[in-house]
Amino acid sequence: MSPGEAWEAAAARLRRAVAAGTYAEAQAGLEQMRRALDSVQGTAERAALARQALDALAWARKAVLAARAQDAGRLARLRGLPAGYRAAGPPRRGWRLEA
Repeated sequence: MSPGEAWEAAAARLRRAVAAGTYAEAQAGLEQMRRALDSVQGTAERAALARQALDALAWARKAVLAARAQDAGRLARLRGLPAGYRAAGPPRRGWRLEA
C-alpha cells in the first residue's frame, strides 16, 4: 500500500469513527494517520499531507463538539428521571438494629 493510499484509509477510518462516536477507534485512526505521514519521503507530499491532517483534525474537533452540544441539550431537556430511576433518599443518621 502506498503512503497516499495508507493516508486515505486512515482518514476514512477517522471520519467513520468520529461520526459513529467511537473515540477509541478515532484515536487509532489518528495513530494510523501519523504512521502514514511518517512514511512519506518527499517534503512537498509530506507538507500536503500535513495540511490535510490539520484539516481532518479541525473537522474532527468540530464534529465532536457538535455531538457533545447535542448530548448536553438532550440532558437539559430531561424533565425528570426516566422510568425505573428514583431520586436518592435522605442520608441515614444513626444506627439501625434488627433482631
